[in-house]
Order: sequence, then C-alpha cells, then structure tokens
Amino acid sequence: MQRILFGLLGLIPFIFPPMAILMGWLPSAQSQSIFLLYSAIILTFLAGSQWGYALRGSVPKETLTISIVLSLVGWFVLVAMDLSALPSRWALLLLVLGFIACLVQDYRLYRGQSAYLKLRTMLTGIVLLAHLVLSIVLMGLA
Repeated sequence: MQRILFGLLGLIPFIFPPMAILMGWLPSAQSQSIFLLYSAIILTFLAGSQWGYALRGSVPKETLTISIVLSLVGWFVLVAMDLSALPSRWALLLLVLGFIACLVQDYRLYRGQSAYLKLRTMLTGIVLLAHLVLSIVLMGLA
C-alpha cells in the first residue's frame, strides 16, 4: 500500500503543470519547464534503478547499456532545453519514448514480479497520459 501511495504522490508534478496552464495559475512556459524537468529527472531515476537489478546477478550486457542510454536521453533533454535547442514537442516525444523503453526493459528484468509490474504499468500509463494532455494543452495555446 505504501508503494502505491508513494507512486501516486510522484505523479503530482506530472499532473500539476497541465492543470496550472488550464486554470491560469502559471504561464504555459513555466508550467512546461516544470513538467519537462521533472519528467527528465524521473526517466533518469527509473533508468538508474535498473542498475540495482543488474548488480544482483548476471544480466545481459544490453541491460546496463539500455539503462545508460535512457539516462542520457533524460540528460540530453535537460541540456537541450537549457540551451533552447530542443522544441518542447520533441522533448515530450523523447521522454515518452524513454518511458516506454524503460517499462519494456522492466518487463524483461522483473518477470515474475507481477505486483511491481502492475504498479509500474499503471504509473507509466498515467505519466504517458500526462505527456499527451500537456501536448494537447500546448497545441491549444499555439
């Protein structure tokens, strides 16, 4: 139960920015930055957490490679945003692809741990939906 609560609390920064735009609480540029920063951080966190599994025993080499690549995607989005070199729609797309890849990797690593995979699937589904909602909200403002 505690894992579910913490997982749901971790969704707040994904839900707040689109809502803040729609409610007029924050300008869209600030809300978008808040969302993308948190999204990149969480993607990097999830990718890094796969190292814990990899350190438990022998895993295919690509496990660590995929984890590093996903962490670098999160880092790239942060750097490119800071340099204003990446349009938000591309940042959102890269992050969505990263979350999907991370979930696929978790299914490969955590076979047989259905409670964890159910939680990850639910949380990732909500995260992906939040990315879609932010995209729609931003398109409506363009």
